[in-house]
Amino acid sequence: MSVYNTRGEYLDQLIKSLRMNIFVLIFTLVCTIIFTYVINMNYFEQNRYKIFVKYSLGFSLPKILKRKLIIDIALYLIVLLCFDIPLIYKAFLLICDIGLNAIVNQKMFGKSMNEVIKGGA
Repeated sequence: MSVYNTRGEYLDQLIKSLRMNIFVLIFTLVCTIIFTYVINMNYFEQNRYKIFVKYSLGFSLPKILKRKLIIDIALYLIVLLCFDIPLIYKAFLLICDIGLNAIVNQKMFGKSMNEVIKGGA
């Protein structure tokens, strides 16, 4: 067995490992998107009147949703600790989760406020 064969096998293992890490990263990101959307949709559905009253009284959206955001991030960190992926991927996924939370919260907030104003059920 030559040195080139040994190094070739090692490179093949590294490529397989990289592909597996990318697959896990993409799978986790898709699960995060679905999880974030469902959790936020349910939260706004259950608390739209309370949120509307607080927003009408002058509270900012981050202040209204502070407790929910802390719980979301804590749950997501617990889930990330269960996966055996490199720290840089975990940091990337956490940043994506925070960004997705902000986007989904803003969209759901607007939708929820429109339903409250229009008198939707």
